[in-house]
Amino acid sequence: MMTLQERMNYEWERFYLDCMRTTKEAIFTKAEEISVKRRICEYLKKKKISESQQEKLASLGNILESCYSYIYEMTDIKSFEDSYIRKWIQQL
Repeated sequence: MMTLQERMNYEWERFYLDCMRTTKEAIFTKAEEISVKRRICEYLKKKKISESQQEKLASLGNILESCYSYIYEMTDIKSFEDSYIRKWIQQL
């Protein structure tokens, strides 16, 4: 089983490679999404997350996309803060 850090590395790599398969224009339009997902990844890799929360995260199909979708629905992406990630984890 992958650790949370390994899983985030894997999901980021997959997302990044998907972005690189598109045109420059498409990448430009996804700039905010890329930036937010990078911050989500960094946050989840650096912060100490309890064992029970890690188990909940492990049960998700795509942690990065799930967290991004939550943040996108709850706030204006331009005002995104790390506190939204904490709130999302607590609500799992």
